[in-house]
Amino acid sequence: FPVTILEGSFTIVLYFYSDFLLKVWFRGQDVGVELSILFRIMIVGNLIVAWMYILGALQSALGLLALPIKLHVAGVLFTVPLMLWIVPVHGAVGAAYVHVALHTSCFSVLLYYFFNRILVEERWIWLVSDIFVPMAAGFAVIGLFSLLRPKVNSLSGEILEVLAVLVLICTALTLASDKLRGGLLRFLSRKLFGSPW
Repeated sequence: FPVTILEGSFTIVLYFYSDFLLKVWFRGQDVGVELSILFRIMIVGNLIVAWMYILGALQSALGLLALPIKLHVAGVLFTVPLMLWIVPVHGAVGAAYVHVALHTSCFSVLLYYFFNRILVEERWIWLVSDIFVPMAAGFAVIGLFSLLRPKVNSLSGEILEVLAVLVLICTALTLASDKLRGGLLRFLSRKLFGSPW
């Protein structure tokens, strides 16, 4: 769940502010629509990779190395021909879509295998409580903020806006996570009110 909070917060902010952040990174040069699309696709792919590696690391810790090895071999066998076919036609954006499709497929296989054989009772808890609800809270915050967004004309103001939104989304994801919300509220009540609650 901390992966969802940290990686999810950055993914949402980088996705929605990609045009501005690329403009700042390239010092005001127009980088074009294709680079912005590529950036967004890769950000989503990296979030899926982070979730996938949680399951892969758990399987490795339990000594179940056969499936991750088979997935990596299958990934190479399917990715190379797909890249040779898609990249000449669609360029870097096509390669990014292949990246996302590959990791989404691996994540789906790992989900099925892991939760059907190892942690049968935890599947919906993990998917809903640790991924879906926190990410939905983050998207709700960015959606609400985009509706109420004040007009900012300076570079420093826009950078502060991005940082403020990142903090808001990280807070929303933390409060939406069952396990972290309880721990955070206990910590705050102890520190602020001296309550043993």
